[in-house]
Amino acid sequence: MEKDRIKQAYLNFVLNEGHPPQSVFKLTQQRASRSKNSTSTTRISKPSTASLWADFGRQARTTAATEPVWESYGSREKLLAFYYTLLEILKQNRSYALMSLRRSLHRMPALTPRVLDDFRQDFELFVSDLLRDGRVSGEIANRPLVQEGYPRFFWQQALFVLGFLPKTTL
Repeated sequence: MEKDRIKQAYLNFVLNEGHPPQSVFKLTQQRASRSKNSTSTTRISKPSTASLWADFGRQARTTAATEPVWESYGSREKLLAFYYTLLEILKQNRSYALMSLRRSLHRMPALTPRVLDDFRQDFELFVSDLLRDGRVSGEIANRPLVQEGYPRFFWQQALFVLGFLPKTTL
């Protein structure tokens, strides 16, 4: 639970100040000023933008997988449910998501921004699992020459979905 509070404090700091805290001290100093117990011995590490995006992806997968109909979904429906759930989570964190995407996506729109590296790695593993399950069930045809590239192709689709976020009012 402490990690969630730190993550929320980090998000609030970035949204209020317009930039990430320069140090863990700055972040904890702000938290301590609001708390009576400022002598906490809990080890605190500053969340990074990359880890926050990875958390958004993990939360979307976990949330989507807890739906009762998840097991009855095929691979395509599971990926669509993930995208929908991810957009819902990003909608809850819209200001932060837009700020971090605007900082990084506009520089080189065709390349994956560094802040999304952890998210991309988790996403590609998730997609690989979906594709493997789809091949086992017969939903997805076995295509040895191109199937290794599918996770990267789906990552480009995910970037398109993320690029859609700033253009909407959700």
